[in-house]
Amino acid sequence: MKNIIFDLGNVLVNFHPRDFVDKHVLEEKREKIFRLILQGEEWQKLDRGTITQQEALESFLRKMPEEKETICKIFPIYLTDCLSPNQENIKLVYELKKRGYSLYVLSNFHKNLFEKIEKEWGVFQQFDGKIISCYHHFLKPEKEIYELLFKTYQINPEESVFVDDSLENIEMARELGVLGIHLPIREELSKKLSFLLER
Repeated sequence: MKNIIFDLGNVLVNFHPRDFVDKHVLEEKREKIFRLILQGEEWQKLDRGTITQQEALESFLRKMPEEKETICKIFPIYLTDCLSPNQENIKLVYELKKRGYSLYVLSNFHKNLFEKIEKEWGVFQQFDGKIISCYHHFLKPEKEIYELLFKTYQINPEESVFVDDSLENIEMARELGVLGIHLPIREELSKKLSFLLER
């Protein structure tokens, strides 16, 4: 194996939207606000890069105008409160780089969120390339986004490992010849990738 491809959310980035909503929204409103912002069509469109953050906010307000105060309060700050680095897995990125692997990112991510963490987190300097959904308008598990990564960086899928928390995304990678490693929340990445650290 020569290449290791990482997802971001729940792999290198801790993502706890439920905790975020619980922290900032009154209990009786939590479920409907969670569904509106984090499970609605706007979230996927932000990942795909087909709407802006402002357009998403306007859409939320049209759908739930009675909750304008809550929505306007929490939507801007999810940029800072919803994400944190997974330090243990990030350390592993540095270790794998030292061992000579080529490292890549393949992730569904909002533009504003990605630009924030790329600027603030030094780990992104360790990667040889990245494909982020919002810039290319494809989403995992669509085949096109995987093929774009392979073509852009001349990656041989059969020489590659892909780590993702979504089994659906892993299954597509496997169909394309990549060794897919599913990483459910709370499982240790170091154990999953131990075979790469033994060489």
